[in-house]
Amino acid sequence: MPYLPNYRGLHRVGLSTFTKPIRPCPTYGNAQLANGEKALKMEEVAFSVFYPAAPADKAHKGVPWLMRPVSTTLGGWAEFSGVPKWLLSPAGHLLAAPLDMPVYPNAPLLEPTTSGGRWPLVLFSHGLLGGRSMYSQFCGRLASEGFVVIALEHRDGTGPAVVVRSETGKMSTKHYLKPEQVTWPENASASQFTLREDQLLFRTREIYEAHNAFAKMVSGEEAGLHMLDESEYNPAVWKDRVQCKEDITLAGHSFGGATVLTLLGNSPPNNNPLPISRVMCLDPWVEPIAGFVPPLDETRPPIIVLNSEGFTLWTGHFERLHKIISDWKTANASHGTLLTIVRSEHQSFSDFPVILPLKGGRALKTLDVVHRLSLAFIHDTVPQELAKLPKRTMEIDGKPGKKMLKGNENDIVIHLE
Repeated sequence: MPYLPNYRGLHRVGLSTFTKPIRPCPTYGNAQLANGEKALKMEEVAFSVFYPAAPADKAHKGVPWLMRPVSTTLGGWAEFSGVPKWLLSPAGHLLAAPLDMPVYPNAPLLEPTTSGGRWPLVLFSHGLLGGRSMYSQFCGRLASEGFVVIALEHRDGTGPAVVVRSETGKMSTKHYLKPEQVTWPENASASQFTLREDQLLFRTREIYEAHNAFAKMVSGEEAGLHMLDESEYNPAVWKDRVQCKEDITLAGHSFGGATVLTLLGNSPPNNNPLPISRVMCLDPWVEPIAGFVPPLDETRPPIIVLNSEGFTLWTGHFERLHKIISDWKTANASHGTLLTIVRSEHQSFSDFPVILPLKGGRALKTLDVVHRLSLAFIHDTVPQELAKLPKRTMEIDGKPGKKMLKGNENDIVIHLE
């Protein structure tokens, strides 16, 4: 099987995927499916964990990148894009289905090499049509550099397709959910982004649930977790080896960036906030965030936003994003950094460009810049890293409808620092 590119860090990377039933099952919003059921019902949460691993010498390497079953995932992509499945399927089977991530399934967690004896934790939220494996280059490289990364599989109808176990134990498939596929009760008012707003609340609950269950396992408590592949696992190998109670990095791309901001702008369930020390937003889509309210606590964690060229040239959207980060900076002298990577695209932060013929090499160079800035942010060395990268001022070239930033590929435009 062909592999996605190996990660550049010092450590080999393991991957385990967990699920946890949620009982009773909460629902969000009033949106209904064609059969009359609530559209946003949370029956279980699922997440993949990328981590520094210590596999046996002859351990099996490789986990499929495309979520199984393949036909179901491809069907979800077809539903989202409007491309007939019969047309999309050959390309998907040729380019995506054969790919493996360069990870060791369920390998033992490496003994922490950090001074505190625990690996630092990152929580990652994917964007529309993404999933727990669709950002494996970003998450896996962080793991290879000494982080444990929880990559959520959001089950709010924003992934191409997910297989969910119901309260009765029945397995069912949830496909990508378009706003026009839901209906609303007669007495309910719904705007353009009502479904998205409800999905954001659903997603933030998933993050809390995933963190809570994982933290319980790390502390040695019964967490109610199960392996997605139904294999046995030994929770003892995780005990006291991951830092879950402080210094957590919260990250997300696109709708995942909106999820991150929504989580920080709303009260936590049971008044039990996550110990977030820093926030990374990769090309966040801020349109569906209703009346964004910055973090409720007095101190706001430092934030960095890495924007694509297209989202920066989206004038109204960029103005709102700029205001959010500007306000963030002025509150309690918080750190707020807003950068654009010239010639990057919205999908440049995911694995999708990496798997495309003739684009993979360029995509990896952009992802390398993303990683360098992300690590610098985590280690509080962004000014030093920016000094090593080519920079441009914000200048727009081209005709209306064909605008572009002046500069070369992967130059950095600094908007706020």
